[in-house]
Amino acid sequence: MLALYLNGVEQNTWVELLPELSLAINTSISDTTGFSPAFTVQGREPRLPNTLYSQDTPDQPSNQPPPGKKAEQMRELFQIVRDNSERASNEQKRHYNLRRREWRPAVESLVLLRRHVLSKASEYPEVDADARPA
Repeated sequence: MLALYLNGVEQNTWVELLPELSLAINTSISDTTGFSPAFTVQGREPRLPNTLYSQDTPDQPSNQPPPGKKAEQMRELFQIVRDNSERASNEQKRHYNLRRREWRPAVESLVLLRRHVLSKASEYPEVDADARPA
Protein backbone atom coordinates (compact mmCIF):
# COMPACT_ATOMS: atom_id res chain seq x y z
CA MET A 1 0.00 0.00 0.00
CA LEU A 2 2.86 2.36 0.77
CA ALA A 3 4.37 1.73 -2.65
CA LEU A 4 1.08 2.60 -4.35
CA TYR A 5 0.70 5.85 -2.45
CA LEU A 6 4.34 6.86 -2.80
CA ASN A 7 4.57 6.26 -6.54
CA GLY A 8 5.89 9.55 -7.86
CA VAL A 9 5.77 11.28 -4.45
CA GLU A 10 8.63 12.18 -2.16
CA GLN A 11 9.80 9.06 -0.35
CA ASN A 12 10.40 10.85 2.97
CA THR A 13 6.68 11.46 3.60
CA TRP A 14 5.65 7.81 4.03
CA VAL A 15 5.35 8.07 7.80
CA GLU A 16 2.50 10.55 7.39
CA LEU A 17 0.47 7.87 5.58
CA LEU A 18 0.70 5.28 8.36
CA PRO A 19 -2.48 6.25 10.28
CA GLU A 20 -4.64 6.06 7.16
CA LEU A 21 -3.06 2.83 5.95
CA SER A 22 -3.35 1.29 9.40
CA LEU A 23 -7.04 2.19 9.51
CA ALA A 24 -7.56 0.72 6.04
CA ILE A 25 -5.88 -2.55 7.00
CA ASN A 26 -7.62 -2.85 10.37
CA THR A 27 -11.08 -2.25 8.90
CA SER A 28 -10.71 -4.50 5.85
CA ILE A 29 -12.48 -7.84 6.09
CA SER A 30 -10.06 -10.74 5.95
CA ASP A 31 -10.77 -13.54 3.49
CA THR A 32 -9.36 -16.01 6.02
CA THR A 33 -11.30 -15.06 9.15
CA GLY A 34 -14.35 -13.42 7.60
CA PHE A 35 -13.99 -10.43 9.94
CA SER A 36 -11.86 -7.30 10.09
CA PRO A 37 -8.90 -7.30 12.50
CA ALA A 38 -10.53 -4.46 14.46
CA PHE A 39 -13.75 -6.46 14.91
CA THR A 40 -11.80 -9.57 15.92
CA VAL A 41 -9.90 -7.69 18.63
CA GLN A 42 -12.58 -5.31 19.90
CA GLY A 43 -15.80 -7.16 19.09
CA ARG A 44 -17.10 -4.15 17.17
CA GLU A 45 -16.20 -2.15 14.11
CA PRO A 46 -14.40 1.15 14.83
CA ARG A 47 -16.05 4.45 14.08
CA LEU A 48 -14.68 5.67 10.81
CA PRO A 49 -13.74 9.32 10.25
CA ASN A 50 -16.91 10.10 8.30
CA THR A 51 -19.06 9.08 11.31
CA LEU A 52 -17.15 11.03 13.94
CA TYR A 53 -19.07 14.22 13.25
CA SER A 54 -22.42 12.68 12.44
CA GLN A 55 -25.42 14.50 13.88
CA ASP A 56 -27.04 11.21 14.93
CA THR A 57 -24.13 9.67 16.81
CA PRO A 58 -23.85 11.73 20.07
CA ASP A 59 -27.51 11.31 21.11
CA GLN A 60 -27.63 7.55 20.54
CA PRO A 61 -27.43 5.44 23.71
CA SER A 62 -24.68 2.89 23.94
CA ASN A 63 -26.00 -0.51 22.95
CA GLN A 64 -23.06 -2.41 24.39
CA PRO A 65 -24.06 -5.64 26.12
CA PRO A 66 -23.09 -6.25 29.75
CA PRO A 67 -19.50 -7.51 30.29
CA GLY A 68 -20.52 -11.15 30.83
CA LYS A 69 -22.55 -11.21 27.64
CA LYS A 70 -19.76 -9.43 25.75
CA ALA A 71 -17.25 -12.05 26.97
CA GLU A 72 -19.50 -14.85 25.72
CA GLN A 73 -19.90 -13.10 22.36
CA MET A 74 -16.11 -12.76 22.08
CA ARG A 75 -15.63 -16.47 22.86
CA GLU A 76 -18.11 -17.33 20.12
CA LEU A 77 -16.36 -14.92 17.74
CA PHE A 78 -12.95 -16.46 18.47
CA GLN A 79 -14.34 -19.94 17.81
CA ILE A 80 -15.78 -18.80 14.46
CA VAL A 81 -12.47 -17.12 13.55
CA ARG A 82 -10.57 -20.28 14.57
CA ASP A 83 -12.85 -22.47 12.44
CA ASN A 84 -12.64 -20.11 9.46
CA SER A 85 -8.83 -19.93 9.74
CA GLU A 86 -8.55 -23.71 9.87
CA ARG A 87 -10.85 -24.07 6.86
CA ALA A 88 -8.83 -21.48 4.90
CA SER A 89 -5.57 -23.18 5.87
CA ASN A 90 -6.85 -26.55 4.66
CA GLU A 91 -8.03 -24.98 1.40
CA GLN A 92 -4.64 -23.30 0.85
CA LYS A 93 -2.90 -26.58 1.64
CA ARG A 94 -5.10 -28.41 -0.87
CA HIS A 95 -4.30 -25.84 -3.61
CA TYR A 96 -0.59 -25.95 -2.82
CA ASN A 97 -0.45 -29.73 -2.91
CA LEU A 98 -2.26 -30.08 -6.26
CA ARG A 99 0.98 -29.87 -8.23
CA ARG A 100 3.41 -30.84 -5.51
CA ARG A 101 5.25 -34.11 -6.02
CA GLU A 102 7.52 -35.80 -3.55
CA TRP A 103 11.13 -35.66 -4.66
CA ARG A 104 13.11 -38.85 -4.34
CA PRO A 105 16.66 -38.86 -5.69
CA ALA A 106 17.91 -41.96 -7.44
CA VAL A 107 20.04 -44.25 -5.34
CA GLU A 108 23.71 -43.19 -5.37
CA SER A 109 23.00 -39.87 -7.10
CA LEU A 110 24.83 -36.74 -5.96
CA VAL A 111 22.76 -34.16 -4.12
CA LEU A 112 23.55 -30.81 -2.51
CA LEU A 113 22.94 -30.51 1.20
CA ARG A 114 22.48 -27.24 3.06
CA ARG A 115 22.65 -27.24 6.82
CA HIS A 116 21.07 -24.43 8.80
CA VAL A 117 22.57 -24.21 12.25
CA LEU A 118 19.81 -23.11 14.62
CA SER A 119 21.98 -22.69 17.68
CA LYS A 120 25.47 -21.55 18.58
CA ALA A 121 25.63 -24.03 21.45
CA SER A 122 28.00 -26.23 19.42
CA GLU A 123 30.58 -23.41 19.46
CA TYR A 124 30.91 -23.61 23.22
CA PRO A 125 32.48 -26.66 24.82
CA GLU A 126 30.86 -28.19 27.87
CA VAL A 127 30.59 -24.95 29.82
CA ASP A 128 28.17 -24.03 32.55
CA ALA A 129 25.10 -22.24 31.12
CA ASP A 130 25.77 -19.22 33.38
CA ALA A 131 29.23 -18.76 31.88
CA ARG A 132 28.05 -18.42 28.28
CA PRO A 133 27.89 -14.94 26.77
CA ALA A 134 24.41 -13.51 26.28
